[in-house]
Amino acid sequence: MQKSRFVAETAHEKITEWGDEVNNSQQLLATAATYAGLVYQILGETYCESTVDTGPLMQPDEVLAVSEQWFTTALDDIGSGDFEIVSTTSLKQLALLGRARVRLALGDLAGAAEDAAQISTDFVAYTTRDSSVRPRWNHVYRQLNVSGYSAVADVVQWEGGPVPFTGYRDLTIAADGMPTIADGVPDPRVPVLYLNEFLQDGVTDNYAQQKYLSTADPIPVARWAEAQLILAEIEGGTAAVGRINALRDVHGLPHYAGPTDATSMENLIIEERRREFFFEGRFLAEKLRKDLWFPRGVGSNHKAVQYGMATCFAMPLSEYQNNPNIPEGYEGPY
Repeated sequence: MQKSRFVAETAHEKITEWGDEVNNSQQLLATAATYAGLVYQILGETYCESTVDTGPLMQPDEVLAVSEQWFTTALDDIGSGDFEIVSTTSLKQLALLGRARVRLALGDLAGAAEDAAQISTDFVAYTTRDSSVRPRWNHVYRQLNVSGYSAVADVVQWEGGPVPFTGYRDLTIAADGMPTIADGVPDPRVPVLYLNEFLQDGVTDNYAQQKYLSTADPIPVARWAEAQLILAEIEGGTAAVGRINALRDVHGLPHYAGPTDATSMENLIIEERRREFFFEGRFLAEKLRKDLWFPRGVGSNHKAVQYGMATCFAMPLSEYQNNPNIPEGYEGPY
């Protein structure tokens, strides 16, 4: 992540310095700024704390504020036009949706809604993948469908009961639109196949994802559905139901016809996000933002391995030890 941040920020600095000597300078500036914004967004959403270039420790909201600044810079670089880059046909919408994410996380609901409302139904941006060399692979497919190291998890049983918003096996939608498990229309957003075998450990049932079918399959980074769920969270009530049902129409799923009180809608939107962005790398940020369940060292998994304490990601130990602006002896939250 830090390498990507450094490259993006340095590129923006140097292209700004060189000015019109660089062909397509505005597109390159906007691309670098958008990528910098995305890196800071991921750091702010998923890391417990961060530093930049041996600077002081930054808390998540501070990192997200920098991310917002970079997305705004990208939009300024783009101006009234737009650019097509390798990962998307609309760099402007990628910057807008990235900023909407950050503004939602920072509590700027009006700003998030303004950005999200500008995302078109056909918008998508990808992390491109190919089968050439390991760093370019789709590692979801490699890990779950080739190597046999990991499987799609079932609902977590913890301290005598099931944990909400866990498990991706046999997910369905009931006739009344309620999210269910093995009771209704199979949810095509979460394609999982039981292979009737164990993983390499000889213990874990092999439930394989079917969303990505090769190491060359691209992985969505941002798309219209996320903008709609941002708006649904902000609007709530029947307006949110309308947006959720529009997303379900894309997949041929029953419309939601359940309660629309604040708690019911919050839970529904969490579940919709969980399913909609299956293996797209968005749910950890949602868990942290909504303070959802983590075992925090209590209990063990199906192999009797005790759960750890981690929730957010910690920086590498070397970043603590080699940074003169971090108090000596402090080595992170865990």
